[in-house]
Amino acid sequence: MAWKKAEGGKAIILKNQIVGAIWEGVYIGKEDKPSKFAKSGFQSLYKFLDGEGMPFEMWGCNSLDFRMKSVPTNCPIKIKYTGTYRTSFGKDAANVEVEFDDGK
Repeated sequence: MAWKKAEGGKAIILKNQIVGAIWEGVYIGKEDKPSKFAKSGFQSLYKFLDGEGMPFEMWGCNSLDFRMKSVPTNCPIKIKYTGTYRTSFGKDAANVEVEFDDGK
């Protein structure tokens, strides 16, 4: 297992990552932050703890927001950045795979 730390205390922006990058930790919740970039005026900020108990955050995107709806808090999670896809509006958007262990 290769744990990665979020550097500089800033939230991870998926589109700035290398395809295949993986983050693992425990999902502890999300906040909706005001954003001038989102149609709704808010963007999700997901919060995690890595294997050493250090916090890291990741900005939401359509694919992450959709997949995180089924993830309960306080469970182990793995997020993999798989690249981008073309939206129906002709823009590139980040795409992720999300796996979690709910203990069942």
